[in-house]
Amino acid sequence: MEYLEASGMGQAALLFFAYLGVVCKKRIPQAHTVLEIVRIRYGTIAHLTFTFLAIVNNLFNTINMTLGAAAVITFLFLTDYIHTFVIAILCCYLTTKALLHHDVGSIDGLYDLVVKAQPSHAVDGNYQGSLLTMNSQQGIFFAIILLVSNFGAVIMDTSYFIKAFAASPKAVVPGYVVGGFAYFSIPWSLGTIMGLAALGLESSPIFPTYPRPMNSLEVTNGLVLPYVAVAVAGKGGAVAVLLMTFMAITSTLSAQVIAVSSIFTFDFYRTYINKNAGNKDVIRWSHLGVVLFASISAGLTAAFNYGGINMGWTLYMIGKKIIRCVVL
Repeated sequence: MEYLEASGMGQAALLFFAYLGVVCKKRIPQAHTVLEIVRIRYGTIAHLTFTFLAIVNNLFNTINMTLGAAAVITFLFLTDYIHTFVIAILCCYLTTKALLHHDVGSIDGLYDLVVKAQPSHAVDGNYQGSLLTMNSQQGIFFAIILLVSNFGAVIMDTSYFIKAFAASPKAVVPGYVVGGFAYFSIPWSLGTIMGLAALGLESSPIFPTYPRPMNSLEVTNGLVLPYVAVAVAGKGGAVAVLLMTFMAITSTLSAQVIAVSSIFTFDFYRTYINKNAGNKDVIRWSHLGVVLFASISAGLTAAFNYGGINMGWTLYMIGKKIIRCVVL
């Protein structure tokens, strides 16, 4: 599953966007958002349609991240460079702590724990119900949905294009190529090790849910990582996950807010209301877009959280709503 996730999210979508970003930058270097290119190429109706879908995409991405953070923070109680650096250090810390914990010992010890836990965690659709197989029917279905939804999410996320337009073509390609390869470290190292450690340590007294196993709601809400972190690193693990979550969500929300405010300013106000808007008008409407999007996304996130809607639902909903953009 982690391999399929990395392939769908990290490699395919981001590497494709490296090419797409350079092409857009070369053909219309003065563009602010990709939606301006859509309007020039396909007209007003297509522009309004893609604008709506882009805002929905940004909104669901924001809600998805915030819901996950809410679950983690409830359990536990600036720049992209700095945030990414801190997250990388914390990933290494948690992965090392999990492998070196006395109940695990090593990668071999982790394998033995998973094999021991296998009888009580058989997976329907996997080869012989195994937890350690690439032959997974559910994994294939998930990979298809993730691949399509992430292609749409990346293409319709104007924050990617804003960074591509702001940077030189020489920086865009290496940046997104390295980012695509670097993403493998998250599902392959952190996701795989912490996920398997959860299966192996679930029956141990050090696990937060002991003696009961994790339920599907806890797994869907992304609580596997904080549970394992607390089990292998105690309060230090809780702080690490909390800090990692804070860094990830603030970086993501910053990009989403800027993206939507740019849509609000350049694709709505300066296109349909005031084509001769000056810098002061643009800045004022940009600020208004930030406040409006932040208020709506915060309100919907709170409503989803209290309504019992989790990250799994929002992930599949993003795929259903944005898949038409991939087709188009």
